[in-house]
Parts: sequence; C-alpha cells; structure tokens
Amino acid sequence: MSTSNTRQRRALPWIIGGVAVAFLALAAIIIAISIPRGASPSAIAQRFLQAVSASDAKTLGELIDDSDESVVAAVKHVEAATSPITAIKVEEVSDWGAATDGVVQTDVPYSFTLNGETFTGVLTVARTNEGEQVPGATAFTGVVALPEMEGVRAGVKGADSTGGSVALFPGTYGVAKPDMPFPFFIAEDEVAVMPGESTTIAARKDDAKVQELVSSLTAGAEQAAVTAAKEALSAGTIPLDGLQVGAHAGQNVKYTEIAEYLPPSYVDSQVTFRYLTTFDGDKWIGALSQEWVTMQSKAKVIVTYTIDDRGTASAASTIVDTSESVWGQLH
Repeated sequence: MSTSNTRQRRALPWIIGGVAVAFLALAAIIIAISIPRGASPSAIAQRFLQAVSASDAKTLGELIDDSDESVVAAVKHVEAATSPITAIKVEEVSDWGAATDGVVQTDVPYSFTLNGETFTGVLTVARTNEGEQVPGATAFTGVVALPEMEGVRAGVKGADSTGGSVALFPGTYGVAKPDMPFPFFIAEDEVAVMPGESTTIAARKDDAKVQELVSSLTAGAEQAAVTAAKEALSAGTIPLDGLQVGAHAGQNVKYTEIAEYLPPSYVDSQVTFRYLTTFDGDKWIGALSQEWVTMQSKAKVIVTYTIDDRGTASAASTIVDTSESVWGQLH
C-alpha cells in the first residue's frame, strides 16, 4: 500500500468533521437569514402600544396570537375605552438576540399614562418567519370581574360582558348600571383597567335607603308588637302559673308597656324589630295588711317585614316568645 493512500484515509475523518461544522454554520446562517430583519423590538412594542391607544383593532389583530381567548376579547372590545392610554414611551432595544426554532423574541420596557398616573412594565415582542408578534399581549390585558346578584350584574359599556368577567386592554371604560335589587347600587361610573390586574364592579348596599326604610316602618312595627302582645294575653298564650297561689288565681292581668331590646336590623331582605313587652298582674299573698301584690312578667315580640326588590315592605309578621317569661314581684 502506498504512503499516499494511507495519508488520504487518515485525513478523511477530519474532512468529514470539517464539512459537518461548515454545514451547521451554514444552517445557522440560513435560519438567521430566514427571520425577517424588519423592525426592531422597540418598534414592534411601540406599534402595539400605539394601536391600543388608538383603539386600532385591525393592527392589534395582526400582532396577537388569536388562540388566546383573553387577548382576542381585549382586541374585540378595544374601541369601548372612553379614555385610552397616552404618553407612551418605550426604551430603545435593537438587539433581538439568538433565534430558537425560527423565533427571536425579547422584552421591551415601556411606560404610559392613564388618568394622569404613569405606569411602567415590560412587553415581550417577537419576530418569526411569518412576521411580527406580541406574545406578551396576554400579560398586558386586565380583567374586570362582574359578580352576579339575584340574577343581575353590572357590565362594561360596549363590551360583551355576559359572563362573570371580561378581559380588556388598559384604559378607562364606562360602567353599564342595571337596576339593582333594593337596597343595592353600583357606585362606579367608570372602571380603570391595568395590565395583569383584576378589578371588580360590585354592588354596594345603600345604608341611607335602609335607614329611611327602617324609620318608615318603626311606628307600624311598634303598634304591631302591642297588638300581638294583647292578642297573646287574651288567647292565653302568656303563662299565668306564677300568679296562682293555691285556690287563688291571679287577677288584674294586663299588658302594660313595650320597649326595644335590640336595634332594628335589615338582613337578607327582611327588616326585623325586637321588643320586650311587660305584663302586670296581682298575686295573692295572704298578708293581714295587704292580701294582693303586683307582679310583672316580660315576653319577647319579634316583628318582621319582608322587603321586595323595589324596597316595598310586606305586612308585618309577628312572633310572641314566652320561653323566658317569669312572674316576679316589683321592687
């Protein structure tokens, strides 16, 4: 075998290795070249943020991933903003970095103003063989939660918010206020949406209306309690055992007075008044100078009004509770 052939065989692995390295380098170059050079990361971020500010659904639709339902909803409702973000600024980022599987992406710091307040964050932007994208759009959306009350919930004007929440881009949005059941109301006229934050439009109880209702029912509740107490006495509901001594039954048993023992309350569409009613009666003691002594007993009377969605009260419902009723001598 010649020396020349031996050298060729020894050099073959090196040649193959060199070709492989060259091939890999060429592939990397091809991948890099295949990604459009186009705009810088900052330019893409600026374009996206300006589209949000201008309620430009068309441009936003070109930049987002349409498989993300929250972002698609935000794009759909972007025109509902009454006060969009303004004073947008992005830091200059020109370096995309290395590509991975045909995609290059980077983070771009930004700031914007809403309702006179400045907010900052970082937006992830990307470039692919298919063009520019903003995968960070998901983190840029906010959520407005809309709790339901007795089948009624508030909404966001111009947004499809039939569910329990709606995703929106940052901005200020008008609140759609339905007629809430008594005594609740929606306080907010507008709601501000921030990136990555959840805001709740919740019904609040109108304490002034509740107090007005309670005041209007007070006189009627007291009269209903007095009537219930007298009827319970005549019906024999009030126990008289403590007045009886041997063959001597109590005498002069009557209703005397009524007083609140707890303040009235509004809970679960009901206004409740709680009273203590006092009854007097005479008990035989068999003394030489005085054969009868005045005794007293108390019973609880609960008066309840059911309140409908319009704030109208039903007729009074009463309960007389004699479970703690005991006759005792006046001191």
